[in-house]
Amino acid sequence: MLAMLERPVYLNEKEVIPESGWYSTVGFTDYAIRFIAEAVKEKKPFFLYQAYIAPHFPLQAKSEDIAKYRGKYDGGYEAIRQDRFKRQKELGIVSTETILSPAEYPDWSNVENKKEESRKMEVYAAQVDCLDQNIGRLVQSLKDQGVYENTIIIFLSDNGACAEEVNNSKGVQTGGADSFVSYGKNWANVSNTPYRLFKHYNHEGGILTPMIVSWPNGISKIGVITDQPALINDIMPTCLELTGAKYPANYKGKNIFPVDGKSFWPLVSGEKHISDRSMFFQHEGNGAIRQNNLKLVKQFNKDWELYDMTKDPSEMNDLSKKDSMQMQQLLKKYQNWSREYGVLPWPLQSVKNN
Repeated sequence: MLAMLERPVYLNEKEVIPESGWYSTVGFTDYAIRFIAEAVKEKKPFFLYQAYIAPHFPLQAKSEDIAKYRGKYDGGYEAIRQDRFKRQKELGIVSTETILSPAEYPDWSNVENKKEESRKMEVYAAQVDCLDQNIGRLVQSLKDQGVYENTIIIFLSDNGACAEEVNNSKGVQTGGADSFVSYGKNWANVSNTPYRLFKHYNHEGGILTPMIVSWPNGISKIGVITDQPALINDIMPTCLELTGAKYPANYKGKNIFPVDGKSFWPLVSGEKHISDRSMFFQHEGNGAIRQNNLKLVKQFNKDWELYDMTKDPSEMNDLSKKDSMQMQQLLKKYQNWSREYGVLPWPLQSVKNN
């Protein structure tokens, strides 16, 4: 193993040494199944937060999973992106009126090492495939133990595709245990079809991710798709509502901040959730505010942009010059929020201890 990949694994605050060939996606699932079995045996309710590493870089996958995708991405960026966009419309994931954002990759004919570029996406797909397999194992274990019907499952990604260019494993084939490579900006642009930009930014390519919710005993309408937005902050209020639990005002003698967010449960059953709620985003100088159909967004050291997300989810038609009043109103709210929550100017100044 390369030194850069020596990442300890801990269980109950104790380091454990995995066996040779151990793969985190499988290993994490093994323990999750064990934890659930223990709770069921003791007839206790359980909460499981299952944070997989995949498909984050480094690109590492089992050889048998990589083999399934050999040659699948040889058509290149544009062909794969166009095919995905077509499928998204067919499945109702995006509106048939949605416009595909401009490509941010070179023409495939100009790519020097096509075999290696295809290999990156093959390994990435293999990581997702293994993730699917193990979520399936986890769900099957719930069924085997008779608790699936009354278990609420919330599945989501934490951000859009990552455009970082990483290659710290020269001379090592991409995908193995010693591989430390990312799939880079070009494939990230394909992964984010049809949206702009990537993880790190607050345009849709960075913050818009899918979420799947399952609860056979509690959801009457199956297969509902909604494009109404919710925040990751909303998961806690949703869990509180469903369990009837109350969020404490203090913990271990200390006052704590009240829970942030709102329950998204009405959206799960397809109800319309119309409100003037403002959603705020900030990451390393990239900011945004979303209110109803309008979104004000900026990249660090660039001008604010205004979009109508109902008509323009790909953020192609900047309305900031046409609707300066709306822009100023949203900007004022964002500035007030920044002050209230202590958002610091970027880049952060180093803090020296006296």
